[in-house]
Amino acid sequence: MQVKLFLLADFANRDAAGKENILGVFSRINSPSFPYTHEAMYLVIRLVAELGEMADKRRLRVVFCDEDGAELANMEADFEVPLSEQGIRPEMSFILILRELELTKPGSYEFRLYIEKDQKATLPLEVRPIHEQRP
Repeated sequence: MQVKLFLLADFANRDAAGKENILGVFSRINSPSFPYTHEAMYLVIRLVAELGEMADKRRLRVVFCDEDGAELANMEADFEVPLSEQGIRPEMSFILILRELELTKPGSYEFRLYIEKDQKATLPLEVRPIHEQRP
């Protein structure tokens, strides 16, 4: 399984034709105070099956960690890899809505994407106080 897309956005959805619409991609949050609760963010994932994975049942897991590696939240979903159509490797898309995510302090956070027990990707998220200036 290959990760084709792994990002955070202000909003994402899938239209009737199956196309993802993604608005406001970000990797940093600026907050006036801590702890800070982020109202809603969308985690968008697109996976591409490897040869031989068609019709396999898989488990997707996303873990949210702080800079010390402590697990703050996790989400899991089971899915089945679709069958290949005329030699085209199937793609699977997931849009996860994260509501009321509490960020206790400024610093570096990350989302870790697992398929089964294999870590496939990481997505960093920097959280800063608004008054902090960086070049």
